[in-house]
Amino acid sequence: MLRIRTAFVLTVFFGSASVCSADLTDYVVTSGGQFGTVSLTTGAYTYIANLGFAPDGLARMPDGTLYAVDWSTNLRTIDTSTGASSVIGSLGNGIQGIVSSPTGTLYGYSGSALYTINQASGAATLVGAFGASFSQDSMAFDSSGNAYLEGGGTSGNTSLYRINTATGAATVLGGTSYRITALDYEQGRLYGFATNGYVDWINTATGAATPAAGIYLSDPRAPVPQGLFVGAVSATAVPEPGSLVLLAVGGVCLGGTYFRRRRTSSPI
Repeated sequence: MLRIRTAFVLTVFFGSASVCSADLTDYVVTSGGQFGTVSLTTGAYTYIANLGFAPDGLARMPDGTLYAVDWSTNLRTIDTSTGASSVIGSLGNGIQGIVSSPTGTLYGYSGSALYTINQASGAATLVGAFGASFSQDSMAFDSSGNAYLEGGGTSGNTSLYRINTATGAATVLGGTSYRITALDYEQGRLYGFATNGYVDWINTATGAATPAAGIYLSDPRAPVPQGLFVGAVSATAVPEPGSLVLLAVGGVCLGGTYFRRRRTSSPI
């Protein structure tokens, strides 16, 4: 009976743990509208569809909803399986990028200011000015809620900034030594998609970029740098609450079974 119970607990425990072992993958989109995924482990690119419009950024909410902003500053939802999109409303204000915070606030940013976005209507509310102007910028949040912006001019390398999400103020952290057109934060690392076709690891203290080993992006349908990546967000599945409960229960039961077995086998 003990063996059967132990086997059942192990099945629940490791079966639940497998939910957390998904590949580290990003949804990406190019300036030409090519939508697909990129493995941040191998650099493998998988094409999904052409969005049919010129995008200017992506944002994925904690519930999995994927948003895009187009060059006409419309907020859209994107079907991650087909690339089909639906317009929600106009963001206005020259907004050229969007980003989700870990708590589910949708932000928009122009070349000079930060906004919050109403997800139902697309209405934008000014948070504040950056105190600097960028013709090319991209934002990402880390898991602690710190906001980073990679910004620069129409040419040349970009720099990393910390953004105060209460005021919009930008504080420069350092130059990146590459031209970064899209940012994403995954499992303790800030990734930057560069115009030279590489995915870089970016130091959040200094802004310095180091090419991630073995990650070089090239695909006939989304060539780099001819089709610059302008948006990158996590495509890695988030474990469902029920799966996390099973994982916790499995761990407790496994520990309890081990303890009971120790007591049974101990001499009196």
